[in-house]
Amino acid sequence: MQAEEKLHHLAHHDPLIKLTNQSLFYVRLTSGLSAAQRHPNHLALQCLNISDFKASNAIHEYAGGDRRNRSPVG
Repeated sequence: MQAEEKLHHLAHHDPLIKLTNQSLFYVRLTSGLSAAQRHPNHLALQCLNISDFKASNAIHEYAGGDRRNRSPVG
C-alpha cells in the first residue's frame, strides 16, 4: 500500500477495530443522500450504537471484544 493510500485508510478507519470512522460515515451518507435525490430511489439508514467497549473487552478479552464490536449483531 502506498503512503497516500495508507494515510487515506488511517484517516477513515479506526486503527483498533478496523471499522470505518465518523469521517467516512459522513462521506458515504452524503453520497447516498445525493444519489437518492438524483434518482427515484429510496435510502435506508441503520445506525447501531456499540457502547461500552471497555466492559465488552473486559468480558471477552480484547481479541474477543474486538470481534464482537465488528460483528453486525454484536
